[in-house]
Amino acid sequence: MSDHVEADPRPWRLRMRPRDPREAHRVATPLELFFDLCFVVAIGANAARLEHSLAEGHLGGGTLSSC
Repeated sequence: MSDHVEADPRPWRLRMRPRDPREAHRVATPLELFFDLCFVVAIGANAARLEHSLAEGHLGGGTLSSC
């Protein structure tokens, strides 16, 4: 094994620093809020699809499509 580390081919790309969870009055970033919103919408859409499938009597297909 060599100890050679290749340089990043995209020098303009910066790594995001993690935030300290012990930071006083820490607020959510817009990116965190957007991720949460996408998650809630995806779960809601999945629940609606499952409910419609079960209401139409497609128990197997509705259950499998919601996974």
